[in-house]
Amino acid sequence: MTRELGVWLSTHRVGTLSLIDGRLRFSYAPAWLSRPDARAMSVSLSLQADPFDDGQARPLFAGLLPEDE
Repeated sequence: MTRELGVWLSTHRVGTLSLIDGRLRFSYAPAWLSRPDARAMSVSLSLQADPFDDGQARPLFAGLLPEDE
C-alpha cells in the first residue's frame, strides 16, 4: 500500500513524501521546481525532478514524522 503526504513550505506545496512498502520516497512538485525562488529541502535533497529514494529521504523526514502508523 502507498501512502502520500503533501510537503509544504508556508503556503507553497514543495512536494510529496510517499511511503511505499515501508520505504520513503520524496519528489519535488513540478510547480515548486519552476518557481524562481524555489529552495531545496536540504543540501542532500537538491532541486531535481527525479524522486529521492529511502536512503536519501529518510535522514531528513524520519525525525519529523510520528513513529506510529
